[in-house]
Amino acid sequence: MRQHQLVNAAFGGPQLYVNGEFIGGCDITREMHQSGELMALFDKEGIA
Repeated sequence: MRQHQLVNAAFGGPQLYVNGEFIGGCDITREMHQSGELMALFDKEGIA
């Protein structure tokens, strides 16, 4: 089963993991969303 997880770290802010792999924190995730990279990653990993 493919999964994604958004973790709220105590001192580092939210962190995104996809299938157990760290993708990035809030700033990186936001930049990936704005550029379309995040949806491309979700498509590649089969996450709807």
